[in-house]
Amino acid sequence: MHASVFVVHGINDLNVTTSQFGRWWQDLAARGVPRKIWISQQGHVDPFDIRRTQWVDTLHQWFDYWLQGLHNGVMSQPMASIERPSGEWTTASTWPAIGAVDKPVFLGDGDGTTGTLGGFPSGAVRTFTDDPNLLEGAAVANPNQPLASRAVFLSGKLTQPLRISGIPSVTLRVKVNKPTTELTARLVDYGAQHRVDYLSDGSGIHTLATKSCYGESTATDSACYLDTAVDYTDSNVDVLTRGWKDAAHSVSLKTVTPLQPNRWYTVTVPMDAYDTVVQPGHSLGLVVVGSDTDSTSPTTTGATVQVSLAGSYLLLPSIGNLPFVRTAPQIGTTTLKAQALRRPERNGDFR
Repeated sequence: MHASVFVVHGINDLNVTTSQFGRWWQDLAARGVPRKIWISQQGHVDPFDIRRTQWVDTLHQWFDYWLQGLHNGVMSQPMASIERPSGEWTTASTWPAIGAVDKPVFLGDGDGTTGTLGGFPSGAVRTFTDDPNLLEGAAVANPNQPLASRAVFLSGKLTQPLRISGIPSVTLRVKVNKPTTELTARLVDYGAQHRVDYLSDGSGIHTLATKSCYGESTATDSACYLDTAVDYTDSNVDVLTRGWKDAAHSVSLKTVTPLQPNRWYTVTVPMDAYDTVVQPGHSLGLVVVGSDTDSTSPTTTGATVQVSLAGSYLLLPSIGNLPFVRTAPQIGTTTLKAQALRRPERNGDFR
């Protein structure tokens, strides 16, 4: 890569996920490529419809510097601009956040129904059976209730903010009764909060009746565009990031390696890059299931999966620690808004 790079992405984009830039961004950093990044809370939305004035101004500065050679100070500005779930924008000198370290978070057995995140690893084995009809909303709802098609692990209630910044992953030690199975991992924020509603019809925004104009109009091309506003929702559960792996591809994505019955395998499930701050009083959850028909096209086998907690852990890029607990907290009733995953690309330009 010889050109400068300006990445703009919705952290909750379910059409083009953050895996499309996460590891590439790491490689750009390793090679010293000049770069800048904006991360919004919306889904698949053009930055022109999120922060229109700031976007137009910043983009002009970027091209003025890199194409015209104008020394306008754009490279002295913070590298990263990040929107929080509340809709507030913050800046940082780099991304992922300085101080965010990949920390292994071990899985505990908890009460035998709901496991724990944090503390010492457990020697227990948890079992679930793949159910392709289990949609995301049901998979993450009511984490303290038993459900044969999932395994849930909860942290204690946070006593301080937990910053997640980077690319999480989940390593699972599994035994499967079929030649393969899909494995899906979701990192979930359990706690009431006023959030940007990236699952709204507009993927986090709606259009207004007013317009703003940029440049000059012609008889056939208007320079005026409908304004937008952010959509918000009050919710007590939020899926942060997701990851998927076909277990028969644990060795190679190119080669199928069928699983042998009654044999233990270690499978790492990479998750999409993410950045957020989980608030005090909330619990972080890890939900592991088989097939995910919301956002993938799985080859479902209906396998029964045993997970050895002793060989399994969440690798969490974070600042702050999860409190040690022996029993998972009681979360209460949680309901996730009905989802429209794999949302088609937005059509039109809101003129």
